[in-house]
Amino acid sequence: YDGSYTMSGVMEVGSQLRINADGSYDFYLAYGANDQNGHGCWTQTDRLIALFPGNSRKIAPDHTPDTRGFTGIILEKDGRDLLWRIAGSHHVGRYER
Repeated sequence: YDGSYTMSGVMEVGSQLRINADGSYDFYLAYGANDQNGHGCWTQTDRLIALFPGNSRKIAPDHTPDTRGFTGIILEKDGRDLLWRIAGSHHVGRYER
């Protein structure tokens, strides 16, 4: 799943993600006046990819585009794409290569 992704499907949110083969990632999201930047390590299971923030091994379960700072996210694999089911909403962001 290493590669560059751009998110679609969530109005007024722009986001890009780069997953690197060495286990690192770079995340960027813009929502109104709130910008989020994240980098750290990622891991995967059969269905999921977890983006851990910085040196942490914990991910906040309620991270949204409104969250200040980057607290990590869980993405679902969907073919070549990745889905972010945004906590507390019906919105699903689709990261496409």
